[in-house]
Amino acid sequence: MHYSQNLCSRLGIRQEVITVDPSLLLSVPNAVELPPRVSTSMAFAEFLNYKFDLLKEKTSAKDICVLNGHGGDHLFFDPLPSSVLIDAFGQNGIAYALRKAREYSRLYSISFPQILGSLFRSVARRQYSNGYPLPFKRDLQMISSIGRGETSSRNKRIPAKEQHIRTIRRAVYENSLSITPQHGVRVRHPFTEGRFLAACSRFPVHELFNEKHTRLPFRESLLRRYNDTAILRSDKGQITSAFQRSLKLKRKWIADLILNGVLARSGFLEEQAILNMIDTSSLGVGGFSSALLRIISAELLALSIYK
Repeated sequence: MHYSQNLCSRLGIRQEVITVDPSLLLSVPNAVELPPRVSTSMAFAEFLNYKFDLLKEKTSAKDICVLNGHGGDHLFFDPLPSSVLIDAFGQNGIAYALRKAREYSRLYSISFPQILGSLFRSVARRQYSNGYPLPFKRDLQMISSIGRGETSSRNKRIPAKEQHIRTIRRAVYENSLSITPQHGVRVRHPFTEGRFLAACSRFPVHELFNEKHTRLPFRESLLRRYNDTAILRSDKGQITSAFQRSLKLKRKWIADLILNGVLARSGFLEEQAILNMIDTSSLGVGGFSSALLRIISAELLALSIYK
């Protein structure tokens, strides 16, 4: 906050601070404002409406442009699958691959046996989200992994470079379907504009990280341009914390929403795994599961349609 306010002051930019109220998260969106696809953004639709209304009130502007950063993780292949080490070996040999494996091990705080086990199973990314086993039954787990392009069969490994291209295409697709129903608000997606796409797709996947950071080329270019004075945010702790507080506040309602929802009634979810995930996420253990957020968003969509 301090750095942001100082920067805005020097550039002559007016800054408005909007607090994320946990009560505005994980709410049922209005049916008329539903996006054309299931999106985790539905979990904070009420907060977005509040933010846009406040911006219009504070600025008295007729035309507001919002920059949406969705797609950054896709372009920079973050988190990185262990198969990038196979690409490193194929491009630069065993010595380079071993160095990248050491960096990968330190970056994600996992051991070499874990890395090797993942590689030998020919799986690009283990079926976990923020350390939680996914609460889906086996059939849905297989569908989920195929949908992410991680593996198309038990015996075929998809190269990391091809996986990267698929994730980039998914970001472009998702952003192309993004809509903002509020009158007078435009949304731009800078990460999936042409020049950014062209730049990111040129980097070999094994050059996107070191032992401390992902998105390495992007970080290094900013630090070179601004003489090592650039401030790079390394996490999204404030937003994660807001979701955790909201989940704790609405724990019983969310549990009932999921366990009596469409996915549970269809037999796709493991009840105990869901309850464990809700409890650990609401306590702030290991962040906020992205799988849980997707399940909540799907049930919020269903409730909005059928209520």
